[in-house]
Amino acid sequence: MERDYLLDTTILSAFGQLKRGGDSPQHTLLAKNLDLRKDRRIFLCPIPVGEIQRGVLLAPTGKIITDINELLKSFTAVLPINSAVAKDCYAELYARLFKNYLITNSRKGSGKKRMKEQLDDVATFEMHVQENDLWLAAIAMSYKLILVTADRMERIKAVSGEDIVFENWLVP
Repeated sequence: MERDYLLDTTILSAFGQLKRGGDSPQHTLLAKNLDLRKDRRIFLCPIPVGEIQRGVLLAPTGKIITDINELLKSFTAVLPINSAVAKDCYAELYARLFKNYLITNSRKGSGKKRMKEQLDDVATFEMHVQENDLWLAAIAMSYKLILVTADRMERIKAVSGEDIVFENWLVP
């Protein structure tokens, strides 16, 4: 079964630049990758939409707002974050990260702390993971999509195993 795609903010941003006439080597490579996959569906989720919209609201010109609204219409759909994403994928990935990167550290000196207290004390930055990247990965995992990103996401990649396929359309 061929998988469809989920874009993250770095790729969505590069796509927007490409649509506005960007002609860097990265834009050329992105255009080539898009052309190779023109028969596949490309999705967004609320994470990159929100991050792009945040940039729009902070942008100095109204033209960017129009450009972004047109850009967002280019995609199949914005997939929801539902309870399956949260329970079956986000929680699973978080637990894998915690067990692989923090469980030994959090047990040292924690004494009588319960697991809930340890989790409450643990932030994703301690696992060297961006919270939004974790949600993106969970969405890709839940919908069985290829996550297209230029971000490294090394630890998420390490714990996701075969559950998530990653691609970077900005490098050869």
